[in-house]
Amino acid sequence: MVERSLGKTEVSGSSPDEGSFYSCLIMSKNSITFPQKEWPAYKKLLQEGLPIYTTRVQAEVGRYQVGKVYRSQLGQLKVVAIKKLQHLEDHPFLDELSDYQKGVIASSLEIDDVMEIIKLERVSDL
Repeated sequence: MVERSLGKTEVSGSSPDEGSFYSCLIMSKNSITFPQKEWPAYKKLLQEGLPIYTTRVQAEVGRYQVGKVYRSQLGQLKVVAIKKLQHLEDHPFLDELSDYQKGVIASSLEIDDVMEIIKLERVSDL
């Protein structure tokens, strides 16, 4: 089973320099960030030539565009597909989400009524 997980904009570096670098990525409109604890699983998928998927809610909905390349902690990633959904039950990887992730998405859907599932592929080395 391929592991996929929910991406969020929360990033905490393991050193002050690393945290500062990734804080800059969060503020850039040409970047996409992922929680540090998800990096190893995402790196493995990308190194195997597989796409990764992330769920975006609230302020990040509509931010990313198909065909555009974004900087990330994982290298350059290209958005190859975006699917908008309105119900948590329709999430394609619902069984792989933690209860916490499901709660965050459900709470966000009460506010904004939409989430995006974004499919990304690597365009440069990690």
